[in-house]
Amino acid sequence: MGTGALRAYYEMRKILHEIASHSGLETFEYLTNTVNFSPFPMILVDRWQRIYAASMSSGFKTDQTVTDQTSPEERAFLQQFIDRLTAAGLWEGGCQKFDYEFRTEAEIRRAVVTSVEIQGEIFALVQKAW
Repeated sequence: MGTGALRAYYEMRKILHEIASHSGLETFEYLTNTVNFSPFPMILVDRWQRIYAASMSSGFKTDQTVTDQTSPEERAFLQQFIDRLTAAGLWEGGCQKFDYEFRTEAEIRRAVVTSVEIQGEIFALVQKAW
């Protein structure tokens, strides 16, 4: 990844953390718009894997679940990711930020997850990291 892409990644991460820190009902639309129009692969999802917002580059569609949009070959990776988020306490509000890395022989997958609470409900803001 080039220096410019890395800088943009960290700047976006800072912005997303600020949004997540100050979320409220009036910012939910702003948050979904930020995700939908992000040049980075990202989604906003609830604990049941329903997607509320997705950037075009994420490859996901809203109003469906992540599992429904994940190929059978990829579901084992997805389940490991979900299990680690749950174990970290993300859905109970015990984990504000979670960095995920999974290695196979062929590749490394990374994601940054920020917990967002809006009117008592926890959402995961997931951004793919390269």
